[in-house]
Amino acid sequence: MTKQFIIDRVLADFPDKGFKEIERRLTDAAKIFATKTKMIRDAITVTTTTDDTEYTLDTRIVRVDRVSRGTTELDRLTGHPIRSATASSTYEVWYVDGRTIHLGYLGENQLTAYDADTDIVLHCRVRPLDLDQFIQMLDTLGDPIYDALGDPVYVTGTIVDNDAWIAEELHETIIDKVKSDLWLDRVTAPMPERIAMHRAYREKWKEGVRTGQAMGLNAYATGGITLVSHRY
Repeated sequence: MTKQFIIDRVLADFPDKGFKEIERRLTDAAKIFATKTKMIRDAITVTTTTDDTEYTLDTRIVRVDRVSRGTTELDRLTGHPIRSATASSTYEVWYVDGRTIHLGYLGENQLTAYDADTDIVLHCRVRPLDLDQFIQMLDTLGDPIYDALGDPVYVTGTIVDNDAWIAEELHETIIDKVKSDLWLDRVTAPMPERIAMHRAYREKWKEGVRTGQAMGLNAYATGGITLVSHRY
């Protein structure tokens, strides 16, 4: 589905709502969907700075699966080591504490920072920034569309679905979430109708989330839905 078509699907039932409000609600639903399902994977590069072992995670990141430096896979660490000024081991480790990721060399329970300008890649699950990106994420099972410079193109108004049944089913899911919320808020409708329609769309939303969660588990096992690497 295109962005315009998705929005029109909601506007057809709620013509009193504006384009921008529907777009905002759909974006919120897409973020909730991606957070619950953890089905969309990305590779985000962190460039280290002098003496730092702590870096704030990008707001799009839902979960970090693994971390690498070049061809080296960092070990995931359990527990919080003491920070050290000098490296005494070749063990390279990472761990997440809240919205902070810790990166460095481990020796004698002490963590040492990488040299400045070292590129560390976080292989993670992400949520979309907006509705356009959600549509792009689901093109051909998540393969991005690139422009001539190699940057991802977030398509608006163009049909990009090659595996139509998967993408359209997941697009329907966020439509169902928005319709469920809007029916509950529709004070002009009789209460029994409001509740019945709200529950009907809520159940469809839950079913779509379960489908996405199953796809997310499959993606975790097989490499699954992957986006272009971003640098921050």
